[in-house]
Amino acid sequence: MKNYASALLFVSILCVSVSVRADIVANWTFETSVPTTSGPHAAEFSANAGSSFASTNSGGTISNPAGNGSNESFSSNGWADTEYYQFLTATTGFNGILVSYAQAASSTGPANFQFQYTTDGLAYTNFGSVYAGPTSDFTTTANPLNVLNYDLTSISGLNNNPNAGFRIAVSGNTAENGSPIGSTGSFRVDDFLVQTSAVPEPTSLLLLSCSVVAITMASRRKRN
Repeated sequence: MKNYASALLFVSILCVSVSVRADIVANWTFETSVPTTSGPHAAEFSANAGSSFASTNSGGTISNPAGNGSNESFSSNGWADTEYYQFLTATTGFNGILVSYAQAASSTGPANFQFQYTTDGLAYTNFGSVYAGPTSDFTTTANPLNVLNYDLTSISGLNNNPNAGFRIAVSGNTAENGSPIGSTGSFRVDDFLVQTSAVPEPTSLLLLSCSVVAITMASRRKRN
């Protein structure tokens, strides 16, 4: 009886684990498209990599220092209020959008930020409140405290949209150390990820097969 119960539990867990997925829409690691200019920089390792682009309007010097547990990031100095990093990607065929990214700034870099989204590629809407950026810098050892996550599943306009986009905008002129933002103060981002929330696999055959296996095992147990 113990063997049947264990096997049935294993089948149930397996069916549940393979019946959901999260799709990557676009992901910028900056390890392949290493930033040396303000952009555009294509995304990597995703369905829409060739049509998804990152850029900045900071007007400062672009560089690519160590990322959050990686060799490269997208970095600039010369920041001012409302300047931003921008990430454009089509979400055509995708629903339930989630965004995550890592960010860091030097002591004279900007301290406060606003996350924004667009559904038409032109007008941007604030999502959430102004936030204080992480105070720890990037190193080649990843730090989860540098990572921010946004659940945009409530924004239906971002679903199946060819003109979706996101910005991380500087808010105000205060630096990490409390002084005005310095001309050489840097702000950098890494591993900007646009994905979908976990959804059921679009196949009834998988679920039917799982049900048949479970019922067959239960029937055999009763006959023995």
